[in-house]
Amino acid sequence: MAEAMYQSRYAIPDSAHGLKWLIKKLNNTRQKERKLNVDYI
Repeated sequence: MAEAMYQSRYAIPDSAHGLKWLIKKLNNTRQKERKLNVDYI
């Protein structure tokens, strides 16, 4: 997942249950300083 996020050779669609959705779900349990950024996805 991290490789797909940082390399442009993978298509990351913004679907209902795509990578952006998963990162937002994971961020719900992370501390503020450890949250993953989804601005560039």
